[in-house]
Amino acid sequence: MHPANSKRMQIKNKGGIFLKKSLAMLFVIMLIVASMAGCTGKKDDGMEIRYNVGTEPETMDVHLSTGIPEATIMLQIYEGLTRMDALGQPKAALAKSWDISEDKTEYTFHLRESKW
Repeated sequence: MHPANSKRMQIKNKGGIFLKKSLAMLFVIMLIVASMAGCTGKKDDGMEIRYNVGTEPETMDVHLSTGIPEATIMLQIYEGLTRMDALGQPKAALAKSWDISEDKTEYTFHLRESKW
């Protein structure tokens, strides 16, 4: 091989390595910038929850609602006197306790202290 060709090969190899390193560094910088694009210092004032019930509820009046979409929404925004635990047993919610008459026809709920 001619000495001039050998020198050209060395220059080409050095240039190729430099180009690869430069492209790799550029890629890393672009990744860092892209990952920081979603980082904003702005705090959200509130919380938003989106819940798909499949259809528009006919009413949000507790006394008039009869559909599943309404019930699904109301279970998320209202708390009852009791709630069901993981085993399906009633647990206290708005009521701190309750009494059931001997003939099981009357329920007396004792409400927990709160700001009504």
